[in-house]
Amino acid sequence: MNHHYESPASEVLNRGRGIIQTHRPAFWLYAILFVMGTVLGFAGLGSALANFSMTVGLAFVGTFMFAALVLWLLLQLTDLDPKPTSIIAAAFLGGAFITTAVVQFSSATLENVFSKLATDPAVSGALSAATGEEYYKALIVVLIFLVAPWWWRRPLDGILFGALVGLGFQIFEDIVYVSGAASVNTGSMGALTLFLDRVVLAGFFSHPVWTAFFGMGFGYAVTAVSESKTKRITAVVGGFTLAWAAHAFWDLPVLGTLAAGGPLQVLLYTVLKSTPFLLILIPLIIKAIKDERSFFHRHAQPEIESAVLTTEDVARLETFGGRIKARREPKGHQAQFKLNHLMRSQLDLVRLHMHDFNDSDLLEEQRAFIEKLKSDE
Repeated sequence: MNHHYESPASEVLNRGRGIIQTHRPAFWLYAILFVMGTVLGFAGLGSALANFSMTVGLAFVGTFMFAALVLWLLLQLTDLDPKPTSIIAAAFLGGAFITTAVVQFSSATLENVFSKLATDPAVSGALSAATGEEYYKALIVVLIFLVAPWWWRRPLDGILFGALVGLGFQIFEDIVYVSGAASVNTGSMGALTLFLDRVVLAGFFSHPVWTAFFGMGFGYAVTAVSESKTKRITAVVGGFTLAWAAHAFWDLPVLGTLAAGGPLQVLLYTVLKSTPFLLILIPLIIKAIKDERSFFHRHAQPEIESAVLTTEDVARLETFGGRIKARREPKGHQAQFKLNHLMRSQLDLVRLHMHDFNDSDLLEEQRAFIEKLKSDE
């Protein structure tokens, strides 16, 4: 039995729609920045790894496990319209290498500007870091859109790409900081403490959350084309403002004594610093998910009317919980694979409508493919 998923629609949906777009100037800009960022990033990482030890290595493993968990959650969040691996990787690696490298060139200038506005170095440093880092992460999000705009259908896509860029930046920054903490004075325990503080206790409330604010605003602006220009510009400005404010508030020396304390104090610091902005972001994400489901249901309607899909099929497909529950029902690996294959084929049929692939021959071929899978059950 072939355990590799494929269908007529999946091939068409992904063919030539990855990150390699040599006819687009934005691709070449991304490529040049990525090469420069990678060279600079590994050069800086090399010196940071001078104090590498088994403890540092374990901290690295924990950091990558955290990244894998967040990545899995993000992909499940947007599973109704999965993106190619190359696009996912480009957003993550762009945040990791391009942003961290470009920030180096402007950090001194920004610190000089904000030092004139705030005499406290901790305050000026927080403001300059939030400004530079959020600005350049936002540029990567925009660059991903310019390279592959067809993967932006709803605001939820903006949340995905914003969080991916933020996650890449955070993981690279954590690796550098953890390595640097393993100094002569603190040794391996310094690396372990920083790992626990930055990744375990505060990891879920850092760069992915902040850049998701901008991603949502930008995603709304480029997908809600029927809305007024004023409303769309306001969404972009508002998204960036929230990203900057959340980042700056996190870095500002407010409640600083908690951040310098033990694990419980750091956890309390994380809760107090992140809660105000999570109370804004979480309802926005819930609204975006509901909007995505409505968008999916609307494009599934023609297939319900043609009797290829039933209302039960669509209800099962359009929610994460419904898909998980359905996949657990069959007994045995082969039966589970068949059902998963059928569900993915049904999703891809709806995705053809979502992405405006209205070729009647292709739609009929995908419908016939689904009917064959049903008859093989």
